[in-house]
Amino acid sequence: MRSIEFRIWLNGSFHYWGFVELRAGKVFVGLPTNNQDRLSMDEAEIRSQQFTGLLDKNGKKIWEGDIVHCTLRAMGEEIYAVEWIEVTAEFSIQNKVICEKYLEVIGNIYEHSHLLENKNAKRD
Repeated sequence: MRSIEFRIWLNGSFHYWGFVELRAGKVFVGLPTNNQDRLSMDEAEIRSQQFTGLLDKNGKKIWEGDIVHCTLRAMGEEIYAVEWIEVTAEFSIQNKVICEKYLEVIGNIYEHSHLLENKNAKRD
């Protein structure tokens, strides 16, 4: 079964829901009911990020909205945000197909957006 997982940035941390892998196996987990942000459905949809189903070169899950360091020779060493491309129905980094063995998750757009502003920034 493929992993269908989502996360949303609420109150300074990520909250996960969907069919999440726990020690007992996969279970469905919902958003917390004590959500202080009081998001509308539209806001929740916009801020929600999906697990791509891929792992980076260190075995860490790659999520939509993650910032990754890419070391693919053809692309050079660059920093990209993972995004969903509606037209082609795929996760990509600046319209390039994701090749997980060359990627390393170094942050996310909520906590580490400064990495995207300065492509030469040092990794956290």
